[in-house]
Amino acid sequence: MKSWYQKEQKTQIKNVREYMDTDSDILNFLAELEILYHVPYAYLLPKDDLLLEEQIGFFYLDSEWIRCMQQGALSIGCASEVEKRWSKEAGRFYRTAVKARSGHLREKMFGLPEKDEKTFVRSGFLLRSEAVRCWPGIEVKCWEDEKVRTEDTRLSILRLEKIAKDTLLCIVSGDIKAVELSQPPEGIYMEAKNKEETGMDIIFRKEAKGVLDIKAMTEVLSRTKNVTPEEFGAVFLHKQTKYIFTPKYKG
Repeated sequence: MKSWYQKEQKTQIKNVREYMDTDSDILNFLAELEILYHVPYAYLLPKDDLLLEEQIGFFYLDSEWIRCMQQGALSIGCASEVEKRWSKEAGRFYRTAVKARSGHLREKMFGLPEKDEKTFVRSGFLLRSEAVRCWPGIEVKCWEDEKVRTEDTRLSILRLEKIAKDTLLCIVSGDIKAVELSQPPEGIYMEAKNKEETGMDIIFRKEAKGVLDIKAMTEVLSRTKNVTPEEFGAVFLHKQTKYIFTPKYKG
């Protein structure tokens, strides 16, 4: 990677970039740093009271902080002024390609079609909750408009990962104005509801406490109205629980 400075007249090279090639491994590593991969948990949350239990915290990614971190990675092993010069130019050389690639890491991971980023503003949130522990497949949707939550205003998620048993990290492309957290589909279950909700009598078996007497209920329903098996099941389906959060930035 640093072979350019080993050439003749190494200290008199005017255009360092002429000797640089785009290395895929370096590009991938810097792109991962762009959305905080390889950054220790203690750097993201240096103090426990920054994110309390059952709390969500929103943030923006500081592009200058990210640039300095990447520059630090490129500067490892610099022992001379020539190498320092290479490190500085390498950061500039890779910057645009790194930014573009970091926006597609998650898409490549899950085999999704790549979408062009509308903006290079990056924001996100950290959620510390028992829900993260209990719902491994918790679903997340983010929007750029708090009042208009449609597919047109939905933001692309660049990273969604548990960084601790009860802590979820999410980074998106754009400025988050609303977040929806919902129970994963595989966690949906059936429940017996009261007559006011279902419009039908709830009948339990006499010999088995807490078990519905389906036969008795269908007989009652058949005398009043026609209900298909699908409609009968839908009555008892527990709807997916959804929670909406909106950031309140100070300043």
